[in-house]
Amino acid sequence: METRTLGSWEEFQDQVRELEKVSQERRSRGQGFQSDFIFRGQSCAIYGLQSTLERYLERRGHKDLEFRIKEYYQLIKEIKAEIGSLSGRTWGALEDEEINKFCNNKNLRMLESGIPDFGYLAYLRHHGFPSPLLDWSESPYVAAFFAFQNASVKSGEGVSDESGAGVDRGDCTETQKDEKEKYVQIFCYQGACSDSGTVGDARIYSTSEMILPAQIHERHFRQRACYTLAKEGEFFTSFETAEAASFQERSELEAEGEPSGKGEKVIGYRIPKTERQKVLTYLDQYNLNAFTLFGTEDALMETIAFREFSELEKRKSSLQKVAGPQLEAAE
Repeated sequence: METRTLGSWEEFQDQVRELEKVSQERRSRGQGFQSDFIFRGQSCAIYGLQSTLERYLERRGHKDLEFRIKEYYQLIKEIKAEIGSLSGRTWGALEDEEINKFCNNKNLRMLESGIPDFGYLAYLRHHGFPSPLLDWSESPYVAAFFAFQNASVKSGEGVSDESGAGVDRGDCTETQKDEKEKYVQIFCYQGACSDSGTVGDARIYSTSEMILPAQIHERHFRQRACYTLAKEGEFFTSFETAEAASFQERSELEAEGEPSGKGEKVIGYRIPKTERQKVLTYLDQYNLNAFTLFGTEDALMETIAFREFSELEKRKSSLQKVAGPQLEAAE
């Protein structure tokens, strides 16, 4: 993964424009295969790209536990009836044959039928059940909101982002602590991209496939959500492990003069947390805020509070600027 440390919000906007330019140029050539850029925001720069299933197992003391795909599907199958009866949502039955086909597939980009029971998996992810899905957004600005929403500029304060990624780690080095205190991180990911149309063996499946509204919460659409899922054989694996393995394979192919497919590419943009007020104010001007992304009354209160307290701080700052010279003159 490539990491770019930026000095301001404006620099990130410049980076987004460059990505848009690259994407447009590739489309204009009309050659080969490419996938779109997707984005994920996290409130602390040192946190990796972990699914909620990985973090949940880690909190329970199973950091290196491998989770069989079939075991996970059996688990969520057993709770489907209870969740459906209490939520009023419905999902179709899942055949073992579909799961077996998914487990045996060695190239997820060639997965014709998609992720088994994808709508149900996405529903579980959005509502907090430990999930192998890593959620992203098609919008860099939605990702930016999630990166800055709960970012704290206070030294040493651990905060959580919308997906629970902000768990304060006690084993950080001093350098990592310094990074955590100073930066948020917005990840950009693009899957396979090849002018020749060659696509290498892929361990990461990236999808924004259609989900019926009856199967998932509306915020899936509000947040322009999409997902990645990483697997190795019959096991779920981490995004970072899968990307590292793909990178190694690409390097070996290129060294041998073979077409590599140019596979997955991840860029992490680090932006100072001190930009938080500027960023959230900018996004709110375009009606991108907690309420428009979540649609709940709690999110409405958060949005109104941000606006009102921001305005109050402006007025106080203006009064201090006016009162300061007057007090100095009186002295």
